[in-house]
Order: sequence, then C-alpha cells, then structure tokens
Amino acid sequence: MKTKKAMQGYKCYSCKTKIKKGEQYARKSVVLGKTTIWAHETPTPDWAWETYRSAMPHCNNCANPTL
Repeated sequence: MKTKKAMQGYKCYSCKTKIKKGEQYARKSVVLGKTTIWAHETPTPDWAWETYRSAMPHCNNCANPTL
C-alpha cells in the first residue's frame, strides 16, 4: 500500500503503536458501524443498511506486511 510522510504524530489503528512525525504511514478505510433510516417493519432488510467508514492511520509495518 502506498505510504506518505506524517506531518504530525498519529496512533496506529491496528497495533496501537505511535507514528512519529516524519515516519511513513498509510490511511486505510475501516468500517465503524452500520446505520439505517428504515421505519416500516421490525426486521430491517439487508439492503436498507449503510456502512459508516472512516480513514484511519496505519503504521508502515501494518500497511505493508512482509511475508
């Protein structure tokens, strides 16, 4: 995954390590939850749900794992 230089300090979303200013990191989109505005019946159909996503910082080791 493509990385970029950190302009400020971050905390890795995966391994919870600190990413210092100037180190390489990546931003990955993660699913934080699901929302719906369905109000017709009690069992909400699968197509009525929308995922809530946010881009979280990941350190270089988590973004580009070596095999």
